[in-house]
Order: sequence, then structure tokens, then C-alpha cells
Amino acid sequence: MTKFLTGVEPRSSSSQIASIATFPYDFKILKDCTSISEHLPYKRRLNLINLKWLFIRLLPFAGTLAALAWVAVEISQSSSRRVLSPPRTGEGEFATIAPPMSEADLKTYGPVIEELMAQAERFKNINQNMNPTASAGSSCPTCEKLINPVATEKCDSGNGYLQNELESFVSRNKLASELMDLPPDDIAIIRPKCFQLAMSSGAFPAHSRMHVNSCHSSGEAPLRATQRPCVSPTYIQIGANSFNALGKCLRGYFNADKGQEEETLADVFMTIAKESGFHLNAQSESGAGGIGQFTPPAISEVNNTELKNLRSRLKGSSFPVCQEFDKFLNEFGNPPMSPEPEHRCERTSITNGNPITSMIYMFAYAKKVRLDVQSEIQSDSNLTSLFQKSKMSAKDKIKAKAILGVWAHNTGPAGIISALKGVASSGDQIDSLEQFTKALQNHVGAGVGSECRAIEMRNYFELDPQDLGKNCAGSSSVSSLNKTINSYLSGGQKCTYQK
Repeated sequence: MTKFLTGVEPRSSSSQIASIATFPYDFKILKDCTSISEHLPYKRRLNLINLKWLFIRLLPFAGTLAALAWVAVEISQSSSRRVLSPPRTGEGEFATIAPPMSEADLKTYGPVIEELMAQAERFKNINQNMNPTASAGSSCPTCEKLINPVATEKCDSGNGYLQNELESFVSRNKLASELMDLPPDDIAIIRPKCFQLAMSSGAFPAHSRMHVNSCHSSGEAPLRATQRPCVSPTYIQIGANSFNALGKCLRGYFNADKGQEEETLADVFMTIAKESGFHLNAQSESGAGGIGQFTPPAISEVNNTELKNLRSRLKGSSFPVCQEFDKFLNEFGNPPMSPEPEHRCERTSITNGNPITSMIYMFAYAKKVRLDVQSEIQSDSNLTSLFQKSKMSAKDKIKAKAILGVWAHNTGPAGIISALKGVASSGDQIDSLEQFTKALQNHVGAGVGSECRAIEMRNYFELDPQDLGKNCAGSSSVSSLNKTINSYLSGGQKCTYQK
């Protein structure tokens, strides 16, 4: 939080805070996205996502919040007021607050505000089921996209081992810094709360064969960590904004139809949630690593076939941050991620630009497997006939092919096509999406030498009741994890903002 509000380094201000902590103030806030800090002429542009975050964490500490309000009133006496509200003055920019804080005010109140923000940072634990968007009034339909409705965890000596490095990364790297400052309504694809839920309840501890490692440079051997990293605001936001910004940059990359594109991005989100819980240092017993659990063959396929196409799309996008993604990759060599075993930390280290680098590779690999699966179906008359004869609706046939793309992330395109050929050769009539999934599950993993690997493949998309309780099956699938995460959202919402 250093320099977050005022641009000055924090100094000890305990005595000042103690003397004003009981000052009364009317806390009528959050009505229709009204800012808690409308009186504060900060030196830096603020956005509502940070203001709402601040309010939630200061709720249990009325005295501290009163102190912050007192500082605001004191400053407002020497400055004209301008309210920070959702409308923006230019492309991608919120209305700024003027006039600037005077040098005298900066010296007097800057350290106080910084200390209060530091206190807020220390009290991150809030109700996991809290839904702050419920306070947004009906006159502000865009409020939900402007608010970050997430709960976070306290970082300590056991789980905070990535935090300092992550904070350093987002402050010194140009793209990471820009991603952290993006207004959420500009890139609204997947709700921020869903990222928090995925990180808290995704691959850990549901997947019994997963663990995390600690890599501080791309050339060193990974060390096994004892706990997954703490789910901090910075950790959530860099993952969420990387994913959503890439989704906007690559509009049309997966599907020409906008509705299908949103569904595919939701599938990619759930795949990452299943693979790693969006933890950049996730590692499997097989050696796959990173948010997408990349193996050497997968990395080679991206480098050799799809990365160039993806980068071309980034360069051609009119959204300013997209070109920065391409420039970002140049910082980490050619290719940015290597398949060789001695470079395996490139999949999981912040030094190699993760989670942004692995997020880019995830999008590229997701596109590659979908292209391969679609190509195989189109070139095989038996597979084409399977879909033509099915009485599934046109919408369900699209969903069925999407399921193949998700499953292929685990089995590989060849593995899922082999299972689909098994379904076609069985002669069974497939008339519903449920029948399709079950029939496919019966053939996934057939002929695989390792029983544990076969069980893992079979249960990847949908859990098979006969495999529950087996150590290698895990306790969640992409489908069940999707239901779990969406169950935490109120009002029948889904993780996508799509209506």
C-alpha cells in the first residue's frame, strides 16, 4: 500500500491517530456507488474498486474509520470539493479529484492516511459469503462492475512467501502496473469474486495430487512449499485483470460469435480453476506446472504453432493495454517459456512474469486444442455423422464440442478424439448433452497404462460416482467446481457478466 494515496512514504503516526480516533462523523456511504473518499483531494487518481475495498475492511474498526473521515474533513476545509463518481472523463479514465493536495496538507495528513491504510491491510479477513454488490442502488446499474466484491486472506510467515515478490512485480513492471489500474468495467468478463473463490476452493485441497513450489528464478530447481500462497487483494487482482484484459484483447480469437466467445472464456476460466486454482506456483506430481499445468509437449506446441498468431492479434488490437502484452513477452526471451526440464521454473516463477506469462500461454493452448479437436471431427466422417444423427439441439451440439475442448486440456486432443471415436463406434444414439457426457466418460482413458491416470482423465470434466474416494480421482471436476463457485453468487448470477 506504500504511496497508494498520497505519493509519500509512510511514517509513524500512532499518536496523531490516537488523538482523533473518537471524532464523530456521519458514515452515509455506498449509496449508489457513492465514494467514501469524496472529500479527499488525493494526488493520485482513485477508482471505486479500491474505495469499496477500503470500506469493507474498516467496518469493524469504527475509530480508525472516524480518523480517516476527520482527515478528509480537515483537508476539505482548505480545498474546493469535487465528487468522484462512476462517470468517466475520457476513454478508460474515471473523473479525477481536484484541486491537488497542498504541500502542507501532504506533510500533515499524508502519513496519517498511509498509517490508516496500513491498518486496513492488516485486517483482511471478512465474511467469505459477503456480497457487497447488494448495496448498489438501482440507479447505478454499472456499480457491480465497478466494485471488487471479494474476500481475502491474511498473509503470514507461512503462506505469505510470494507476497513481497508479487508486490514488487506489480510496482516495477509496466504491464503489471497498468493491469492493476484498469477500471474493472472496461474488462468485465469474469466476476472478480469468482477468481477469489477459485483461488480459495479450486485445486487446493480438492486435488490430492497437487502441491505448490517456490521458484525465485527461472534457472533454479523448484522447492516444495508447505502451503499454497495467501489469497491477497494483489494476488486476486493481477490474476483477474490479466485474464479479463486478455479476453478483451483477443475478442474473436476463439469464436466469431460473441455469445460463444463468452462461453469459451468461461470454460477457460473453469479449466484454470480446476488445474491450479489460479495459483501461479501450482505443481502436480507428474511435473506439470503453472496456472495451466503445462507439460513440455504443451509448451512446445504453443511455441511452435500458436504463440505467433496470438501475438499478432495482440498487436492488432485497438485496446491500448493489448500491445503491452506483446511487448511484455519480449522481456523473457524467445521463447518466453521453455519446455526443457532445467527451465521448469519458468512455468511458476514471478521472475518469468507469472502469472501473466502463463496466462498468455493458457489462452494460446486453449485455442490450439480446440482447433485440433474441431479439425479431427471435420475430417472424420464417423465423427461428423455422430453429431448429424444426434437429436441434441443445435445449442447443445455447440456445448458438446465445447466440452471436448475443455476435456482435451487434460487428455490432449488425441486422447479426447480417441474417446469420441469410441462413442461413435459403439452405435449408441446420443440425444442429450447428459448422454453425450456420460458416453464420452465411459471411453476416456481407455487403454491408458496407469490406472490412476485413467481415473484422473475420466473424472476431469464430470465426476464418476464409482471413482469417488479413490486417491487419484480428486474430489472435484470442472463441472462440479463450476457449480460450487457459482453457488456462492447471489441472485442467480454466473461468473460471466453475460446476460
